Amino acid sequence: MNQDVNRINKEFPKERIRNNLDNNEWIKKGFLKCESRYSNVLCFETNDPKRFDQLLNNIGKAPVYEEVILYDKWNGLRKLDKDFLREKGGIKFIGFSVGITNRLNMGDKKDTSESNVVDIVDALRRTEKILKNKRTVLILRNLEDSKDQLTRSEVLVDAVRSWAIDPDIIFYNSVIILVASDVSKLLDDYTLSLVVLIRPDIASKIERETIIKIDAEKMDINHSEYQLNTLVDVTSGLNLHQIESTLLEAYYSTADKEIRSFDLPRVKEIKSDLIRRSDLIEVVESDDDFNSIGGYNEIKEFVTTNIIDVQKNKGRANKLALKLPRGILLYGPPGTGKTYFAKALAKETNLPFINMKTENLYGKYLGESGQRFRTAIEIANQMSPAIVFIDEIDRFGKRTGGGDDGASQETSRVFSQVLEWLGDPKREAIIVGTTNEPGHMDDAFLRTGRFDYKIPFLYPNKEARKEILKIHLGLKGNKKKPNMDEEDIIKVLDQIVGATKDFSGAEIEELVNRAKRNAFKSNRDQLRAEDLIYASKCFILPNRKEIKEKYNRMISEYTDNIEFSKLSSFE
Repeated sequence: MNQDVNRINKEFPKERIRNNLDNNEWIKKGFLKCESRYSNVLCFETNDPKRFDQLLNNIGKAPVYEEVILYDKWNGLRKLDKDFLREKGGIKFIGFSVGITNRLNMGDKKDTSESNVVDIVDALRRTEKILKNKRTVLILRNLEDSKDQLTRSEVLVDAVRSWAIDPDIIFYNSVIILVASDVSKLLDDYTLSLVVLIRPDIASKIERETIIKIDAEKMDINHSEYQLNTLVDVTSGLNLHQIESTLLEAYYSTADKEIRSFDLPRVKEIKSDLIRRSDLIEVVESDDDFNSIGGYNEIKEFVTTNIIDVQKNKGRANKLALKLPRGILLYGPPGTGKTYFAKALAKETNLPFINMKTENLYGKYLGESGQRFRTAIEIANQMSPAIVFIDEIDRFGKRTGGGDDGASQETSRVFSQVLEWLGDPKREAIIVGTTNEPGHMDDAFLRTGRFDYKIPFLYPNKEARKEILKIHLGLKGNKKKPNMDEEDIIKVLDQIVGATKDFSGAEIEELVNRAKRNAFKSNRDQLRAEDLIYASKCFILPNRKEIKEKYNRMISEYTDNIEFSKLSSFE
C-alpha cells in the first residue's frame, strides 16, 4: 500500500492538488459573458458555501475592481476590507454606515452596527450610485424568501431589469452578481432572459479527489489507489461542503483513535442521510439480488447479458465501443414486482440505486416544479453511473393540451426537461421507469434512444408462482422462515400454485400472510399446509381475462425485442 501512496503523492504534488480547487472555470465563464456585454448582471445558482468562498476569493483578489460590495438581509451592506487583504492576504468584509448627512460613508470602519444599511430598497438605491461611478462588483446573497412559497421582490426585479443593460454601468465595467440556490424564486422568466445564468457543477470528480487528498493529508491518513478511487465514486452527488463535512464526520465517528480513517460504510451512511433531506431523491441500499425474485427468468437472463455482464467486463465492452442501455421501461399490471426488480438490478450491477421521489417533485407554485426536477436531475447525473428509478413515469410523460394557464405551462416545462434528459447523449445514468399503461406516455418518450428496451412484467406463470411462494415462505432467498411443518407444506405447493393462477407477486405474498394470520387465529405458533389451502380458497380475485388480453396486445405494440414475445402467454 505504501508504494501506491508514494506513487499518488509523486503524481499529484501538493501544489497541483490545491490548484485543482482554484481552477474555477465556472467563474471565468460568467465574467467572460459580462465582459462581452451580454449583461451586467451575473447569476450563480448554487447553495454550496465553498462555491461562494471560491467566488469571494476570486473576486476579492482581482485588482481590477475599485470596490467589492456584499449585501445580504442579515448583515446588510458590507465592503471588502482592502487593508486586511493587503496586510493579511485574507478576505474580510466590513460594514458601510450612514453618516449624519444620510450619505453612504465609504471610509468609516468604526460605525458598522445600528446605522448599517440593512433595508434592501435602501441598499440597492445607494449601491447603484457606486456602480455608475467606479468599477465595482456588487454581490447579492441569501435573498430568497424564508417561507415555503415562490415570492419575488419587485424592487429587486426592477433593479435587475434596469441594471442588465445600463450604459453607465457598462461604461465603468461594473458587475452585479446574484448568488442563490434557486434563481427562479428571485427573477421571473423575462428578467432571467436579461442576465447571465451559470450553474456550477455540484462537485467534479477531480474536485472530489482533491478534497479527499487534502483532508487525508491533514489527518495523516494513507490511502491506496483503490481506496482513493472508491471514496471518489462514493462521494459523487455531494457538493464540496458536504464532501468535507462527511469525511470529517466519518473520521471522528471511529472510537479508536489509532485506526481512524475515512470509513467507507460510514461515508455511505452519512451521504444517504444528506441526500434524503432533499426529499427529491433517495439512495437505497438493496439487500436483494435476482435470487430473491421468483420467476421472470427470461427477463433476468436478458438483463444479465445486456447490462450486468457489460458492467462487469468493461475492458471487453470498451474494445467494442459497447455502451450500457440508457433507458429501460418496465410495464405491466400493478403488483408484478417492477420496483423490486429495479432494486435487484442495482444490487446485481453494484451501482447506486437512486429513487426519484415523484410525489415530491411537483411543487405548489409556478416555477417550483421545474426547479425541483432540475435539481433532482443534477444530483442523479453527479452520482452516475447509477440506476435511476422513476416510478409511474407516465405522471410527466405526456404532453399537455397546450393551455395558456400557469399549470399547463409548468407541466409542459417539466415534460421538456425530462424528455431532454432522457435524450442527453452524455447521460451516464441508466433510467429505469415503470408504468402500468405505456399508452399513457407520449411517443417521444417511448422511442429507442430514450428507452432502449420496453420490458413487460405480467402475471407470473406456474414456475414463477412456485418460486415466489418459496421466497415468501423462507424456502428460498433471504426472507425470514416462519416456524412451520416444512415437509407438509412442500407437498401442497403445486396445489397452491394451481389455485393462484392470475395472481400477482404482491397477491401471492399477501396470501402467505393470510395463511400466517389463520395459524395465529387458531392459537398455533406453527404454519401448516391447511393454512395455505384455507387462504387460497378465501382469496377472491376479479376476472382478469380482459386485462391479460390487453397486456398481450401491448407486447406486440410496444416491445421491439423478440426475446420477450414468449412472455405473452399466461399459465
